[in-house]
Amino acid sequence: MPPSRSLTRSEVAKHNKKEDLWVIVDDTVYDMTAFLRRHPGGPAPLRYAGSDASAVFRRVHETGVLEKFGEKLIVGKLAAGEVSSADIVKAKFS
Repeated sequence: MPPSRSLTRSEVAKHNKKEDLWVIVDDTVYDMTAFLRRHPGGPAPLRYAGSDASAVFRRVHETGVLEKFGEKLIVGKLAAGEVSSADIVKAKFS
């Protein structure tokens, strides 16, 4: 069962390097540190280290990839009151 930890964007932002890499996708926080060396797209997740990768994630991954591989990488969810991933994506493309 994935952790049900509640995290702020500022907490996630601290995990912004190859040795400690978290990303946000659709309001869920994933620890990509160990997976980075196996990532099929190479080091691409490093560009989004400590931030929201929802917009780019949807453009380059098939539907269902997180359901298939992501559960074991989950650190937690964005805390209540944090700007949602949907709002971030909307702001980028408005």
